[in-house]
Amino acid sequence: MVSSRFLQFKVHKAFLWASALICLVPLVQMPCFAQESQLPPMSQQNQNVENGNGQQASSQYYYDYMQKAMDFYNKSDYGQAIDLMKKALQLSPNNPSVINNLAASLIQQGVYYQNTKKDYKKAVDDYRQGLFYMVYDWPDGVLMSPQVSQNVKILRLNIDNAMKSLREPTEDWKWHLKTAWDLRRKGQLEEAMVEYGWVTQLNPRDSEAWLAQGDIYRVKQNPGKAASAYQKAIDTASSPTDDLYVKLGTALLQNGDPEKAVTMYNKALSINPKNQDALLALEQVWNKEIVLNPRNMSAHLNLGAVYQQLGNYDDAFAQYQVADRLTPNNPLVKLDLGSLYQAKGQLNQALSMYNAVLQQDPNNTQAMLYKADILEQQGNHQEAAQLLQNALQGSSDKKQVLNQLMAIYKTEGDPQKIKMGWERYANTFPQDASIQYQAGLALHEIKDYADAVTYYQRAADLNPQMSDAYANMGAALHAMHQDKEALTALKRALSLDPTLQQVKSLIAAIGQQSGSEALVKAAQLHEQGKYQEALKYYEQALKEDPNNADIEARYGLALQALNKDKEASAAYDQAIALAPDNGTYYYYKGTLFDSQNQDDTAKKLYEKALALDPSLTQAKQALSALASTATDSQLDDALAAYNKKQYETALNTIDTVLKTDPNNATAYYYKGLVYDAQKKLEPARSAYAKAIALNPQNSDAVYALAVVLDTQGEKLEAKKAYQQFLGLKKNQPEDTYMKYAKQRVSSLK
Repeated sequence: MVSSRFLQFKVHKAFLWASALICLVPLVQMPCFAQESQLPPMSQQNQNVENGNGQQASSQYYYDYMQKAMDFYNKSDYGQAIDLMKKALQLSPNNPSVINNLAASLIQQGVYYQNTKKDYKKAVDDYRQGLFYMVYDWPDGVLMSPQVSQNVKILRLNIDNAMKSLREPTEDWKWHLKTAWDLRRKGQLEEAMVEYGWVTQLNPRDSEAWLAQGDIYRVKQNPGKAASAYQKAIDTASSPTDDLYVKLGTALLQNGDPEKAVTMYNKALSINPKNQDALLALEQVWNKEIVLNPRNMSAHLNLGAVYQQLGNYDDAFAQYQVADRLTPNNPLVKLDLGSLYQAKGQLNQALSMYNAVLQQDPNNTQAMLYKADILEQQGNHQEAAQLLQNALQGSSDKKQVLNQLMAIYKTEGDPQKIKMGWERYANTFPQDASIQYQAGLALHEIKDYADAVTYYQRAADLNPQMSDAYANMGAALHAMHQDKEALTALKRALSLDPTLQQVKSLIAAIGQQSGSEALVKAAQLHEQGKYQEALKYYEQALKEDPNNADIEARYGLALQALNKDKEASAAYDQAIALAPDNGTYYYYKGTLFDSQNQDDTAKKLYEKALALDPSLTQAKQALSALASTATDSQLDDALAAYNKKQYETALNTIDTVLKTDPNNATAYYYKGLVYDAQKKLEPARSAYAKAIALNPQNSDAVYALAVVLDTQGEKLEAKKAYQQFLGLKKNQPEDTYMKYAKQRVSSLK
């Protein structure tokens, strides 16, 4: 979709300010104290103080707040001074003079707690707030004077001294991250911001900390700084999520940069085409652009595309028609109209649009792709394939074209076309392991085993952890009667993923052809579930080969299946004694103790198995299952405490769960419920959002978040959440919650 020309939105500049610096002087081996602050004379103040929304607030209120604040400050009543200065800061949010005075008051209060009360935790919190205002909330574009910069250094020294008194591990970024989350859950956003900042100083690649900073700036209504933090979160994330791009887009939009915002929303949709937040935000952007510039064809076209993606086909058609009237015969409009007809199943109308585009531009790749898709649906395979061959010449996205072309060749079933097509595809992308593997599968299906092995080997060389490549390579080699090579590949596959049952069966089948008669018979009976009969053959095989650890382990499995636990344990011990470096045998023994509910012993054995063989997926799953059982029990306890209104007990239990399972979506949802019940809306909102991020299908969390947003008066965000909830409940019978959500969607404007 093409980008639109944007109108330049008005940006309000910060007003001039008169400084009232507070110089902090360090004392030898003692915390730092702030000197007395002086309020500038009234003549130095602006007669009107401009706030962040560009409105004019009476300077009298601002002056009164500051005058009273200084009176309290001089009486050492720092708490009152801080409250009044925060009110003054609301009237003048970008005023460095107010920020510096507020920070000084917080420092003085912190010094009081540190020196007089010996309450180092309160001191640290005050210092954190001071750092927030002087560093993280400092106005963009305003240089710090040398005195203010010195104040910041001294403030950092104060907080470092107080933390040392608490014996906190200040050089451990993980400790700062946990502390930040704890503060954020309590609603102490300024203090949390400082801790997240500490994390990114010690570990600049921590994307989670950058994301959290962006979220706090968003709550603080500072979209410019939020956008910077979200951008750093994206830059440091291994795989940025669609929701992260949406957050950056929203911050950019609020900061007056709609063009970049649209780019971010489109990136979100490239990851998740159904992202409702991105689509609804784009709907808002393009609607606003159309109001300002109703003849902007691109805006109508883009709005139509948004409506189409949302499933609002009538609204999409209306926008495409407007775009067509504004620029008749525009191929972009015809393409979008064609895609709309195609989405509605009106294939002949869609073909008509694509043909019209190709008459104007015979090399239009997108029109060829869309038309080929319809021809394929109608059974015109050869015509569709030829069209895609033509599209391939000028396409910038050759994978898209080749994928579509390979699907046609598979449908036609011509082995020669399949082979030539996949050879071309694989040679076009020689460094793509996935494509080499797909080529191997395609040739395997047409029984071209030798070439299939070649492509499987290429895939494995590019990605040595691709167990499926080794597994299918082994199968192809076995089909070529190269069993020695087949066993090597199959065992490699099994070492990467021990859960591959078909690989185990194939190894057993090959073994039946080459192993001892007793072992072959044992394997057959074991596979059939005839464990008692298998035992005597395992025993015979062990007489023939008494030092074979694998036979001992299989013997143990048969004994375990017969509930002969003591004998099974002895067999596993013998296997381990013969092959102490084989993690699989420790895993087998772990399952034995797991079945006896001896969780601690089972856990140690699973951990030993993974230490020897980190690729043992079964051991990982078994450990996860053990942890899940314990976690479920703890969460049940937390929910019971919540129902009894024992909120602190519930929170403590949930926090215990999150220490061992930090990605437990249910725990965050329960935490949100507890905070909600305590009327702590901001931490409840944060918990619900985290639960949804971890499990987007949790409709309960989505509904709860919608209600919190609604309560906080964030109408647009609440409406999006209600719509997301209704989308998740789309095919379910309507209940009370769905009715309420529909009512709120209709009411929220």
